[in-house]
Amino acid sequence: MVQLAERELLHEALSLDVFGELRAEPLSLAKTADRRVLGCMNDMAIHCEVAAARAGSLSADNVRALNNDLRRNINSARDDGRPIDLVAARTVASP
Repeated sequence: MVQLAERELLHEALSLDVFGELRAEPLSLAKTADRRVLGCMNDMAIHCEVAAARAGSLSADNVRALNNDLRRNINSARDDGRPIDLVAARTVASP
């Protein structure tokens, strides 16, 4: 996961330490208790299903384009901010 995160940060021309130190640790999956987060996750799932249906499949190129689109998708739980803009603002705010 760390390598994937770093690859995508580089793709967006963002600093590799924008989220702090990334290190490989066991991955844990858990349910969210926040209904707004669940709503965003459901919206993203629908977005992914539609993208896969339109493309006929999700090849590596389609997944990269889908990730790019998801980072630019406005979600109300994030106060109508595009994820990529929120991360970019974090980069500017960092010392």
